Amino acid sequence: MDTAIAVKHDSSQSTPTFTAAFEGFVTDIESLGETLPTVMSFAGASVKKEKETLKNFLSTRCTKRTDNGWEVSIEEYDSFLNIKRRLERAAKAMKTIPRSFVVALVSQFDALVGGLLRTIFYVRPELLDSSERVLTFKELTEFGSVENAREYVVEKEVEAVIRNNLIGWRRSSRCHCARIFPSGRHSSS
Repeated sequence: MDTAIAVKHDSSQSTPTFTAAFEGFVTDIESLGETLPTVMSFAGASVKKEKETLKNFLSTRCTKRTDNGWEVSIEEYDSFLNIKRRLERAAKAMKTIPRSFVVALVSQFDALVGGLLRTIFYVRPELLDSSERVLTFKELTEFGSVENAREYVVEKEVEAVIRNNLIGWRRSSRCHCARIFPSGRHSSS
């Protein structure tokens, strides 16, 4: 008997919460942290395999020179190049994979910021009152409800914050913090 339970989560139907945003972020970051060593291990094994393949190729199909170099015949040159390219790609992956994980971490941070902003706009809907988003009558009728239009405006506000450069994001976050915490309980540095 299969005891696994399938859980479907539709984020567009749930109420955003700070807890959900942080828990999702932590889970995603932990999953990246736990998988990086495994991925790097496979990449390292690939480099080791290709080095061994090259070593075997050189010792069995090439002639060693007196200067400790190798002479590759014209007939074997294409095979040699293919092995060399595979080794170079595997070695390049050892450098590229960690950078890719850093990009994934940045992406997860962007998602966290987006989730937090969505939650802020849900908790403090009056913050959307100052939004400069303009909706045409046609767009309003296409949304079908005020809630759908509100979700659209929230998404556009979140995108604007995330897509701005760091200075724009800092200005925007200070502005939002000033509106959220009017008593000065935020850091402006």
